[in-house]
Amino acid sequence: WGVLFSCHLANCTLTHPSKQVFFLTESTCFAMNLSLCLLCICIKTKYMTFNKLIAAAACMSVLVFSSCKKDEKSKTELLTSKTWVLKASVISPGIVIQTGATVTDLYAQKEPCDKDDELRFKTDKTYTEEEGSQKCKGTDPQVIETGNWNFNAAETVITQTPTGGSLSEANLLKLDGGTLQVSVSKKEGGITYTVTNTYNPK
Repeated sequence: WGVLFSCHLANCTLTHPSKQVFFLTESTCFAMNLSLCLLCICIKTKYMTFNKLIAAAACMSVLVFSSCKKDEKSKTELLTSKTWVLKASVISPGIVIQTGATVTDLYAQKEPCDKDDELRFKTDKTYTEEEGSQKCKGTDPQVIETGNWNFNAAETVITQTPTGGSLSEANLLKLDGGTLQVSVSKKEGGITYTVTNTYNPK
């Protein structure tokens, strides 16, 4: 929800010069308006001194910064709060397919029934990959794969170990509320191929 940088108290109003509406989370908005109101009271008081003004401004900055930090989500929270669907997959360098053409867009080569598969990372460090609304065959199981996942210490690499399979690693390129992007590299025939997959929330 949007608010103006303003405070109305004892006929005292502080408004951001640009009059721009900022969209803030509720906790950030509360902290900012509370601190602005406190500063407003100080300015209106006839005993206001320069040192008091500096102190009030410092308190305002601390309150706003603390609130912003609380609103930030960890990478684990971002990863586990969504169901992810593949939206792009590219390989570099390109590979030669059966037609003899060299392609880099792997996503375009997928069947529609494979494009809506759903990937879920859970807080208990397990993951599942399931069929979406379309199945390539009606007899295909709903659950494609299960296993365990984890971050490395720096949270820059996601590891996945399928049930009964071996561990694989993906470099985390981007992770926010709207995008999960990872890359995997593999060497074949003396050439290192890198696949970059981009997922969006369902």
